[in-house]
Amino acid sequence: LALHVDDGMVSGTAEFLREIKQLLQKRWEIQNFQLNDFKFCGLWIRKVGTCIYVDQEKYAEMVSEIPLTRQRAAQTDDKMTAQEIKAVQSVAGAGNWVATQTRPDLSFDVSELVGLVSHDGTVACIKKANKLVKRLKAAKSAKLVFRPLRDTSLKDLRLRAYSDASWANCPGLKSQSGQVFALVGSRDGEHTTQGNLVHWRSQRIQRVCRSTFAAETLSATDTVDQAIFLS
Repeated sequence: LALHVDDGMVSGTAEFLREIKQLLQKRWEIQNFQLNDFKFCGLWIRKVGTCIYVDQEKYAEMVSEIPLTRQRAAQTDDKMTAQEIKAVQSVAGAGNWVATQTRPDLSFDVSELVGLVSHDGTVACIKKANKLVKRLKAAKSAKLVFRPLRDTSLKDLRLRAYSDASWANCPGLKSQSGQVFALVGSRDGEHTTQGNLVHWRSQRIQRVCRSTFAAETLSATDTVDQAIFLS
């Protein structure tokens, strides 16, 4: 049973679902229950067969590009107005919500935009924000898919983490860390992995790294910290 403000979601065996439904109806007089196809905290969740699909297609459709005239677009190095900054921050917030929930492919784009706004603050940020919106909408139907892990019990589940880094690719010679975490089962091997994505991150490394090795080392240590927390 998962609850967030006025949103609730229940998962379990058929017997458990019957019991919890009766208890909820009795305690709070809840009448309407949606099964296998519903919205939860802005995410559209659908169960088909043994697989669960999660997407934000409808949310992506509501995100719009920032109006930009040709004349203003040509003023790339000019500072943004307060209204333009607010519009870019709105796009960054919308992009971050999608990137952290269902679209790991947008994680770097969002991080890059946020860094550009704080470090640069020019009209170039508006162009970057609109580019993010285009990417968001181009693959708006992209979904997270959770599949059963064959020959796997709860005791077999493990957390597998991957990390990488790009050296000095951001303003101020900052480096970028990328991390992916997946729940894997008994068929996890040295060369192939069967698992479900559960968490991911793309963020600036706070220290200024002097080499690719230093950036990748700091990314790896942070990944270990995250893995311990998730475990």
